[in-house]
Amino acid sequence: MTTTIPQTTRFLESCLIIWLYDETSNKFENEIKHLRKLVYGFKTFNNIDVCITFINNVQDEKIFLILSGRYRTFECFHHLPHLEKLYIFNSFQELNDAKHETLKYNIIQNINSLYKQLEEDIQLCEMDFMSITVVSVLSQDISFSSKLTKQQASFLFGQMIKEITSRLKFESSSKDVLIDFCRVHYANNDEQLRIIDEFAKNYRPNKALWWLTNRCFISKILNRVQRTREIDIIYKFGFLIKQANIQLSRLYEENASLMETISVVYRGKTMSHAEFNTTVKNNCGGFLSFTNFLIATSNKKVAIDFVDRRLAMHPDMAGIIFEIDINQTLFNEKNPFALLKDADMNKDEICFYMSTVFRIESVEQTTHGVMVIWLVKLKLINDNDQQLLSILAPTRNPDIHTNQGYFL
Repeated sequence: MTTTIPQTTRFLESCLIIWLYDETSNKFENEIKHLRKLVYGFKTFNNIDVCITFINNVQDEKIFLILSGRYRTFECFHHLPHLEKLYIFNSFQELNDAKHETLKYNIIQNINSLYKQLEEDIQLCEMDFMSITVVSVLSQDISFSSKLTKQQASFLFGQMIKEITSRLKFESSSKDVLIDFCRVHYANNDEQLRIIDEFAKNYRPNKALWWLTNRCFISKILNRVQRTREIDIIYKFGFLIKQANIQLSRLYEENASLMETISVVYRGKTMSHAEFNTTVKNNCGGFLSFTNFLIATSNKKVAIDFVDRRLAMHPDMAGIIFEIDINQTLFNEKNPFALLKDADMNKDEICFYMSTVFRIESVEQTTHGVMVIWLVKLKLINDNDQQLLSILAPTRNPDIHTNQGYFL
């Protein structure tokens, strides 16, 4: 009997794990039960056609596919656009599938090794799966009543959400509402339920950035819903977003002397060549925004190593290093940024508030060893930049200030 679940459940994260196994075999029943308690978004299939149909209907998630039993060929899977990686479980046989060698896979013998590899691969994927919005400086005088391009609409939407969030008032019960929501959606995941309990017990406003920058349900959900624009969930996170804004401003002041020694930070990313050309390369001089909180490192090698690891998995993608100039930038409380150093954190990383806007200064191709990457130089711009103010005018409509749901 087929054990499939229609894709009607609302997913909260960006990655799905699917296990496809033999129809007649229950050989890995215990392993599947064990993995289900550890990971989110886990589904099993024993019918290959149903499995492929499900994956083809996926729109917003990346798929990590585990194959066992007789399903050990790439032939059926190489065309699936959202497939991130394959895992061949409990097999000592290498796959002879040079035709589809761009699909990366691991052969894994036990469930603990599988879980560890999944954790590592999903973390890399999620770090890379942050949306970018761009608008050309030629887009001045645009408005919500005009015919916006998809790029313009996406950019303005992100800025509007940031503006509204800063003005909303949140009740003292907001944390409990978020916790109850997460407990329902992680009901079958023992590991995340444990972390949710820890959040319920220990969260304080001065720990907002610690939770946002650690790989747990908070950062995973927020990264997804900022990308997919799920406003109801963003609202549930609103209190935490506001408290992170306040903490960034405080950390900027506390680490002022250290900040003076940092003028450039880096962030690595991969994109399809078509998306890179359309979004970044063809908009030099325009404004660029990452939809979520952006973490950038002062160590360029860290960013390069990240891109190297991603290109090893996806050699057909474009590797990008964003070089962000923060020198002589006036601090702005609406768009704070700070070094992540305090009693709870000690990182050589800068965190930028969500949807912070940068100007694309230049785009050039360069090499690091045998790796060809694009170096995109960004400049953190001041909030009073006249070109930006002209573009953002619709998001600062007085109607938004009096009724935050005006455009929603």
